[in-house]
Amino acid sequence: MRPKRGYMRAVVRLIFVVVTACAALAITLPDIANPWHPFGTLGFEANIDGAVTHIYAGLPAERAGIRVGDRILGAAGLGATRGAKSSYSMDAPGRSATLTVASPHAPPRSVTLTAVVFPRTLADNITDVAFMCSFTAFIIIAAILLMLRPAIATWAFFLYAIGQISLSA
Repeated sequence: MRPKRGYMRAVVRLIFVVVTACAALAITLPDIANPWHPFGTLGFEANIDGAVTHIYAGLPAERAGIRVGDRILGAAGLGATRGAKSSYSMDAPGRSATLTVASPHAPPRSVTLTAVVFPRTLADNITDVAFMCSFTAFIIIAAILLMLRPAIATWAFFLYAIGQISLSA
């Protein structure tokens, strides 16, 4: 006897939703550990072109003489991701990176920086945990709604929730 067509669709939908939601959560939930295992930083932020946009006081970049307006031409040893804005955070404090830095009125120079623990406040930690918990709830609610009421609107809501991963990273 063959299973009913609606039953097979429900099983396929269940598998797709569970796998997709688990993948989305696996990508985002490791960030919730930041308050307990802070990341390392070199002490500056730069835009996608490598132009330094912010220097954190007292951190390695400031001590090395990097200034706002300098440009990072190259970086070796970074575990950083580059987006529209990059803080050049590293995997762990203590790792070193060699940067080629060009200042507006000086020739390019090489600077070796060692990552330090990024200073975080209690407010930073609470905000991160609240954001990750709400993001997790958002994905779970979207998945439950899709399982209970499969319709175009709930599929769109589920895909929207999953699509927020790129915005939260």
